[in-house]
Amino acid sequence: MIALAIIVTVVAALLLLRVGASAEFSDAGLRVSVRVGFVKIAVLPKKERGKTLESAQKSRKKREKSPGSAYDFHALISGAVKLLNKLRRKILIKRLSVRYVQGGGDAFTMAMTHGGVAAVFGVSQGVLETCFRVKSYLLQTSVDYLAAEPRIYAEAALSLAVWEVISIGISAIIVFIKAKKPAVTAAKGEI
Repeated sequence: MIALAIIVTVVAALLLLRVGASAEFSDAGLRVSVRVGFVKIAVLPKKERGKTLESAQKSRKKREKSPGSAYDFHALISGAVKLLNKLRRKILIKRLSVRYVQGGGDAFTMAMTHGGVAAVFGVSQGVLETCFRVKSYLLQTSVDYLAAEPRIYAEAALSLAVWEVISIGISAIIVFIKAKKPAVTAAKGEI
């Protein structure tokens, strides 16, 4: 009986343990890492084989963190919005930083787009503060008339409990299956 109580207590403590995740999008691509206690695991990108640890660290220091393509970023976050809706008040956003640089096109279009993005950022602040627990965030927008295309740099550090990770994992699998299902049925209809 005592052993069962100890096992239940340990399992409950493990489920309540908080897990951290951080993501960064820049011109170098998407970087995602997970932290459990003192252990940090790089999820994306995968480690390059054949390079030594010193050469990988030197190349990482040489790369400047400049904004990546806004079109690529939009494609990355479309599915994540549905999953975040399930974790609204459970997730703790330790740090969120988004820097959008409008570029490409004529001056009028760029100015109008810049105003639209600034308005979206303004609305997003209210949503962030009411739907999530946020420690700090920074949303910036600017215009670069010499840039060929819009650019964006985004960084986020999140924290949630282990049981919430299990819940979102199951939800992610369901969203993935539902996203693939119409494509399979549409392909069968064309045959």
